[in-house]
Amino acid sequence: MTNSQQEKAHSRKKPAASGHHDAVHHSLEQAIVQNEEARRQSEQQVQELSELRVQLHSAQLRLERYQVEATAATQEIEQLRGQVEGQRTRAHDMAIALKDIHRSLWSGNIYELILRTCLALSGATRGLYITARSEEDILEIRAVIDVDHYPQKALSPFISGLCRQVLEQNDVIIHTKNDTPAGELDSNDPGEQFRNYVVAPVVLLKNLDGILIAIDKVQGDFEKADVELLLSVGDQAAVAVEKMLLANLH
Repeated sequence: MTNSQQEKAHSRKKPAASGHHDAVHHSLEQAIVQNEEARRQSEQQVQELSELRVQLHSAQLRLERYQVEATAATQEIEQLRGQVEGQRTRAHDMAIALKDIHRSLWSGNIYELILRTCLALSGATRGLYITARSEEDILEIRAVIDVDHYPQKALSPFISGLCRQVLEQNDVIIHTKNDTPAGELDSNDPGEQFRNYVVAPVVLLKNLDGILIAIDKVQGDFEKADVELLLSVGDQAAVAVEKMLLANLH
């Protein structure tokens, strides 16, 4: 083959090589585009996954909060249900006790029955019922249950101080185990180291005041409900005492 023939043959091969190069280049460009698209989709999926994780975490927190709120609501409902049942029981016991108080007008010590009723309904274990005539300023023990030295001895300055403070302020005294009495409302007598107590005024008649002292509640300390109960019994006691005095006049 002559030189001219070789050159012609070589020139005919060049277009084929160039076309192959273009095809490879095109394939590479497509691969790059596809890879870029795949990378973009991957990043988008990662972002979506991250957002889903945030939403899931937020949903879990809300669920936990709802569960806590539901548990608290259930506990509150049970507590209220217990309070309602307790009040229903108290109301029933109080109705029976008040009937006994009015029946006792004609027999027994009405003051002792009133005191026993107050102790039973409030959960106290001992106490005193004391009266005071306003014009004479004299305190008189009417009934005692399990309080040392009474009614044999006169009222101590401690008990007298409680009674006079209640009468002067016309308000209730509530003492819990965590309270620290001050001044005259403290006692060194071992028999008067009460764990807790409530002292409530009761208006029996125009010139006759009553003081209920409930001492050492079995479970917990005295609460507002106990005070309301004592005052309610005291109101009924006033009616009973008035009936008793009117009956004695006749």
